[in-house]
Amino acid sequence: MIYTLYKTTNIINNKFYVGVHTTKDLGFGTDTYKDQYIGSGKTVDKALKKYGRDNFLVEVIAYFEDEKSAYLAERFIINQKYLDIMKDIVYNITTGGNKPPKLTRESAIKAQRTRVLNGNGISGDKNPMRRQEVREKAIANHKDFSGKNNPNYGNTPFLGAKWANNGVRNKRIYPGDILPKDYRLGFVSNRE
Repeated sequence: MIYTLYKTTNIINNKFYVGVHTTKDLGFGTDTYKDQYIGSGKTVDKALKKYGRDNFLVEVIAYFEDEKSAYLAERFIINQKYLDIMKDIVYNITTGGNKPPKLTRESAIKAQRTRVLNGNGISGDKNPMRRQEVREKAIANHKDFSGKNNPNYGNTPFLGAKWANNGVRNKRIYPGDILPKDYRLGFVSNRE
């Protein structure tokens, strides 16, 4: 693995981001790159959507033999004084030197559920279901599937079948089946 301290520059407005990236690509930050990474965080993601990937230039500031040294260098450069002075031309919003925490399985599932409950990540006023006219149209277009109108009306469910899930996916378990590893009984409403 190669540990790099890199700088990503927006060639439209000259704003930049400094960060640490771990890669196997010896060409990262050069014209022969295969690794498409240019940075992370809300401000970089927002700029990427606005300006497009082709308007960013990645250059390696330094290479390191270990991750700890790379993060120490980032902390040395991206400190609070630097952010205060350069706030108008950098995408960094926090001081450097902090390795991003890994998402636990529980946190990933919670984040996925939140995205599903908020309409695939659309929350607040941007969620179209918050607009009255959209809600009324959805209600008007909704067919009545209750009682005899339900396509499953009168069908006998699989006797003894139960639902199991691994926190993300659901699976029907029939009598005599063995519960798969990492599955527990119950149904998760955000299945894919």
